[in-house]
Amino acid sequence: MANTPRTTTAGRVSPGAPATRTPIRTAPTNATLASTLGELTDPIQGYEDHHIRLRKDLTVAEWRAGTSDVADRLYLPDVNDKALAGLKFNTALPKRLAVSTLAARLADLPNALTVLREPARFSAA
Repeated sequence: MANTPRTTTAGRVSPGAPATRTPIRTAPTNATLASTLGELTDPIQGYEDHHIRLRKDLTVAEWRAGTSDVADRLYLPDVNDKALAGLKFNTALPKRLAVSTLAARLADLPNALTVLREPARFSAA
């Protein structure tokens, strides 16, 4: 029987429940996690400040394969045009530099790595 996790929550992956984290795990952490976990996350619902929705067809094997090397490949969060337009000095910088500057500000690499190193438990609906 295939397990179908949807969200992560403090070491547990369970279908449908919103994920909650301790206060140090903030929106920047979830933005970093969503970028890093890319193909494992739900492409429509994505992430919020307090949870990340995973694909409902995600299997334990896919989770393990997708998180086995995360320490070597944490990604900075994606930056959208609206966020870039809100950057005070964006017109003074080349777009590529403005995007990388904002992505670095939005990232929380240490806490994202901490979360990914926590044990995960899958449960079926």
